[in-house]
Amino acid sequence: MYEVVRGGGYEPEAGVSFMLDQCHNVERKIPGQIRSVMNVQELTAKALLADLRAAQGLDPDPMAAYVRSGHDEKIVAERVGGAQAGWGA
Repeated sequence: MYEVVRGGGYEPEAGVSFMLDQCHNVERKIPGQIRSVMNVQELTAKALLADLRAAQGLDPDPMAAYVRSGHDEKIVAERVGGAQAGWGA
C-alpha cells in the first residue's frame, strides 16, 4: 500500500479500483473478507503515516532513523560496568 499511496494510486482522480481476490478454503468467507479489509485498512493507514512523516521533514521509518542515530550503541556503552536498573528486588 505504501507504493500505491506514494505513486498517487490512492487519489480519487487516479481512477484506480481495488479488489480483494480470495480463496476461502481455510476459513469461512465472511470472516475472511472482514479480516482482509481490516488488513488493507491498516496497511493504508501506515502508508499514509509514512507520507505524512516525510511531508513534515521526518524520516518515514522512525525505527531505521533511531538505528542510524547511534543512540542505542551510545547508551549501551555508557552502561558498561554500571549498576543494573531494577525495582530493588
